[in-house]
Amino acid sequence: MSQQTAVYEVGNDQVPEVYRDFFDNSDWTLHKFTVAGSWSFLIVAVVAHILVWLWRPWIG
Repeated sequence: MSQQTAVYEVGNDQVPEVYRDFFDNSDWTLHKFTVAGSWSFLIVAVVAHILVWLWRPWIG
């Protein structure tokens, strides 16, 4: 008696259609975290610069 196992193929359902040639789901997840981390760093850096400018302006 042989048992059959169902095989499911998972496509790139998380990846937008235009980027499917470049990314699969795991790459897209890593890409999302990288972009979110970059934006977070940029926001923190801008806020830090504004606070330092208010404390001690470096021009003028």
